[in-house]
Amino acid sequence: MSTASEFHAVSVGEEHLSLPAVLAVAKYAGHTEFLQVAIEAALIRRAARELGIVAAAAELQEAGNTFRAERKLYAATDAQAWLAMRHLTTAEWQAGLELDVLTRRVRDEVTEKKIEPHFAQHLLTFEYVTVSHLLVQDENLARELMAQIDEDGADFHALARQYSIDAATRPASGYLGIVRRGELTPAAQAAVFGARVGAVVGPFETRAGWRIIKVESVHPAKLDETTRDEIKSTLFAEWLKAQRENTRIQAPLLDLR
Repeated sequence: MSTASEFHAVSVGEEHLSLPAVLAVAKYAGHTEFLQVAIEAALIRRAARELGIVAAAAELQEAGNTFRAERKLYAATDAQAWLAMRHLTTAEWQAGLELDVLTRRVRDEVTEKKIEPHFAQHLLTFEYVTVSHLLVQDENLARELMAQIDEDGADFHALARQYSIDAATRPASGYLGIVRRGELTPAAQAAVFGARVGAVVGPFETRAGWRIIKVESVHPAKLDETTRDEIKSTLFAEWLKAQRENTRIQAPLLDLR
């Protein structure tokens, strides 16, 4: 039987790379994420066993249908070609579907009772506004433009089209879209989230220059399905981190020579 150093993991032209050689490249580049994925999968399977969670046949069927639809694998030949391209057997694909179902079920189980307390504790985090902004490099110009808006009633969007150095938003009259509290500096947070709709506030110093912001709409925090899913993702990531930290994990694969 071949040893790990004799086994050809990859062949590139005339060069044959052993498994330890491939791992050495991955370790040097810091690309061993596949091990973290495998570790998380093991932690999820263990939790499923402890919680008595089993993937039912109907769930696996639904997961398979969703998987194929998302990848437009409508014909059996398309699915087989997709598996072949990734060197996956049908059994390995089915095991992946089972893991997807278990992950969803475990995620729901370990986070459900924590969602509302988390939302209440971090209420301000889930408030957001839609804004337009005007960015210039010079502070004096920013203050002059702000004065034109405040004192002369100058049109913010026209000024954004004329003066803003943000090439991504200037053609749209400065429209930036949804902004969460955490995306703003403390000073901008206080001004923006304390302003009425239509108000223009600033200027605020940023790494890119001086910023004037127009509040287009305000959206109070709401525990809707989107927010629930976002909180679930956060809580599940925290749960996985705690599981890793409290479980003895070894990776002999990385020590192959």
